[in-house]
Amino acid sequence: MDQKISTPEGSLVTLKEHGRIEVKLKEILDLHGMKRNTLARAIGCRFEVINRWCHRDLQEIDTDTLAKLCCYFNCSVGDILEYREPEPEGAIPSTDK
Repeated sequence: MDQKISTPEGSLVTLKEHGRIEVKLKEILDLHGMKRNTLARAIGCRFEVINRWCHRDLQEIDTDTLAKLCCYFNCSVGDILEYREPEPEGAIPSTDK
């Protein structure tokens, strides 16, 4: 859905739906049979941080945590984060996880 906003100069700007970033850490942990607490200790991170990543409850991506995850699992950013295209207008939202 497009959103129109006014800029300080008084012109209108149209913002397009930009899609979303899907966090796949829970799936990676399940694949490795690893608990969140074990991962948190292994990378020197608080459990609450890993828990938010697993529940996809992030307001912003901490690149330091992301780098630690990539290093620990020997994977790329794309293995942990995935860009999802915006849903076409009128489509039923996808529930893929």
